[in-house]
Amino acid sequence: MIARIWKGAVRKHDGETYAEYMQKTGIAAYASTPGNRGVWMLRRDIDASTEFLMFTLWDSLDAVKAFAGQDYETAVFYPEDDRYLVERDPLSAHYLVDTHISPPDRDEVSDSGQIVRDHVSAFNAHDLDHLLLCFSADATWITGSDRFRGTAALAQLFASAFAELSPKLTILNMVIDGDQVACELSEQLVVDGKTRVDHIAGFYRVQSDRITTAKIYREGSADP
Repeated sequence: MIARIWKGAVRKHDGETYAEYMQKTGIAAYASTPGNRGVWMLRRDIDASTEFLMFTLWDSLDAVKAFAGQDYETAVFYPEDDRYLVERDPLSAHYLVDTHISPPDRDEVSDSGQIVRDHVSAFNAHDLDHLLLCFSADATWITGSDRFRGTAALAQLFASAFAELSPKLTILNMVIDGDQVACELSEQLVVDGKTRVDHIAGFYRVQSDRITTAKIYREGSADP
């Protein structure tokens, strides 16, 4: 895992406005890039300035390059940055994450179930960006005789479903066993202008807070 760090500063009276601007630009770009593992925007007031430190985690340098380009050490800037920034690092620093320790009271079982719930919530909102954040970059989705692998394939699958069927999922039952989550769900679809409700079973594997495999069984089908 790779940590990427960048630092800049704005005038203190621009602090709130710049934070909102970063939410719409840098943070959105970080979070929507496959392989991103988390985004932290840190800030502190120093005299007449507000300093910002952007700390992000990534699966690999290839994931960093997907965000920043091949010249990945060069900091990424946005159109209004010149208006706000009074200090900036031209380069971002990168570190190999040598050790990562989760809080001792972290409930891994609850986390696995929550990731699947987040997936369902984003699916129901037809929020493709947040939906893809629930999956690892190389996640596999299996339904019927079809198999989809990787972020691009999943994006195409879900975008097509949203446009054609207006689906909505409801979790009826959930069983969690470590990184394995089994769900009984109902799915409401609009087919040829008529609403239809199907019953499905979903089996998910969750690792590092991302779904890595999903197998979907539809009512009346013996095959995934």
